[in-house]
Amino acid sequence: MSKKVSLVDRTFTVDDELSFSFCYELTKEYGLFLGASSGAILAATLRGLQEVEASKKVCMISADNGHRYLDTFYDDEWLKNHSINIMTGDKLRKGLARVNEYSKATYNYEINL
Repeated sequence: MSKKVSLVDRTFTVDDELSFSFCYELTKEYGLFLGASSGAILAATLRGLQEVEASKKVCMISADNGHRYLDTFYDDEWLKNHSINIMTGDKLRKGLARVNEYSKATYNYEINL
């Protein structure tokens, strides 16, 4: 039995460098040791918030942690070998401009804000 769920109406694309950079930011500033998908979720959430009324409440759910990534993007040598630069501060905030709405969503969901 198939059940159609309508929860999300927009999706965003986030590149690895931006996702990893937000993971570093979450670890450094908030002590949250999260995985790559959480960095992407935060970047997409912040991008989406640019178009939401200030009075709206937004919830972000992170389903992974950083332990799986100790030998990849949390490793300085791995980042160097893959030519990935972790962005911080203003450069990270400006990086949100790289988050674009994805027009061909895999799932047809909508968010009611």
